[in-house]
Amino acid sequence: MGNVRLSYTDAPQSSYNYTFDTSYGGFVPKGQSGATYSRELQDGALVVKAKEAFGGVTKTITSNAIAGDRYEIKLVVDRGTTDVVRLFMAEGGDPNTPEWEAYAIQYLQPGEQTFEFIYTVTETGSLSIQLDKTDASALQNTLTNFKLL
Repeated sequence: MGNVRLSYTDAPQSSYNYTFDTSYGGFVPKGQSGATYSRELQDGALVVKAKEAFGGVTKTITSNAIAGDRYEIKLVVDRGTTDVVRLFMAEGGDPNTPEWEAYAIQYLQPGEQTFEFIYTVTETGSLSIQLDKTDASALQNTLTNFKLL
């Protein structure tokens, strides 16, 4: 895929590819109220900085997912200075409601990694991909970073 950093396909008719040269590719910061977290573009990467647990980024793939839909996801990441980063899919909309479900995909290992997987939707509604520093991190209250390449 060359320079593609994030790509996903939602059925044969649609394909989405993102690079982080000039845009955030739809990724927005996420975290708990009062926490320190941010994102920035740096040398063709999306650098995510987080001080406390659950600081990271999220990207809505669709607000109209249907149970049974399949999405092919490809993502290149680097854990950077953060000791525990998780990649997960979230379904059902607002994370403050009982309808929201998170489905862990992987905890990142040190160094650059490419994730390629097929994700099957289980809940009708919103679907997003998220990465964050977890509460299992030994580096709470320390500003760390990870990257989407």
